[in-house]
Amino acid sequence: MSPNSDKQWFYAKARQRFGPVTARALAQLYEQGEVQDSDLVWAPELGDQWQRAEFAKERFLHAPPPPPPRESMTPVDRYPSYSPQADMRAPARFAPRERDFEYASFFARFAAIVLDSIILFFIMIPVGILVYVAMGTPETQADAEALGNTVNGLSMLIYWLYFAGQESGSRSATFGKRAMGLYVTDLNGDSISFWRATARHFSKLISSLLCLAGYFFVFFTPRKQALHDMIAGCVVVK
Repeated sequence: MSPNSDKQWFYAKARQRFGPVTARALAQLYEQGEVQDSDLVWAPELGDQWQRAEFAKERFLHAPPPPPPRESMTPVDRYPSYSPQADMRAPARFAPRERDFEYASFFARFAAIVLDSIILFFIMIPVGILVYVAMGTPETQADAEALGNTVNGLSMLIYWLYFAGQESGSRSATFGKRAMGLYVTDLNGDSISFWRATARHFSKLISSLLCLAGYFFVFFTPRKQALHDMIAGCVVVK
């Protein structure tokens, strides 16, 4: 067992990840309100998924103390004295390793898009009806064009807010992606901002050129990124 083997907890808040810290340090951060129930925590014993602190707190609040250093170790090799204040003063940012990620396959992403398209279809039906009622039956070509432009404009707005709003939110995923167990992060595994999600959404226009060629980049890039993921600096992971 290495001297720091009990420092295995990480926590994420304000779209940043910190650690490793001991279970005792994490427990003190939780008791002082620095880590809250809605924040995410992870340790090897939790498996592949991060969990909300409220669901995992029994693991670190009641964790046994670390074992004493072996007598065979020299004083330099012994585990350093524990200082929770030091852990709270300068938490180290956690940079996920490549093996922490399982990148989403093309077919999982395609299934998520299909599900999102079905949801948006049923959202747009009442929106179209409301616009038609509000503007009335078009009597001229100009009226028909105005009606079509209004519906198209609202469609663009709803699609933008649907994708950018959810992918930058607490779940980092649309309803379709959640159903497939996928979510969107930056290249370090952190949640993305609304504006990065916006850039990713509108970059899909570029991916759609040349018969959707940008979407097929997933088959040829190491992180299984589509062209719009590469433009926005994002990945889709499981």
